[in-house]
Amino acid sequence: MSMTSEAASFSLSVDRPDNGSIVVSVRGALTVPGNSRLLADCLVAVAASDRPLTVDLGEVSEIGSAAVNLIVDAARRLSCRGFRLSVVPPRSVDDRGMRVLGEHVHIEWADERPEGMTRSGTRTVAVDALQGTYL
Repeated sequence: MSMTSEAASFSLSVDRPDNGSIVVSVRGALTVPGNSRLLADCLVAVAASDRPLTVDLGEVSEIGSAAVNLIVDAARRLSCRGFRLSVVPPRSVDDRGMRVLGEHVHIEWADERPEGMTRSGTRTVAVDALQGTYL
């Protein structure tokens, strides 16, 4: 089975800083069903923790409605436990997907981020299709 270039360049990592939000960073296309499924599995696992969650889509090239729905679902799960899910928007993606996300989650625009924000802590590569590393 051959992978498309979008699937081959997909990666997902999880940063667990010493305090604050857990950050799930995604790179590549979220229109490929397998990539969206990996994101869903990761969000389910991370949303089970008792901490806020930030989904960093800054390096996402495409986002499909399935991925948008998965993120909204994770936001609802967190909200039920009193935590917030924030999304760092992609640099260039269909505005419709971001409008839908904006109705359900906090969009963290670059100018809202605290100056010097760093992600110190434990970073786990959850999936990197190029390297063959999986959750």
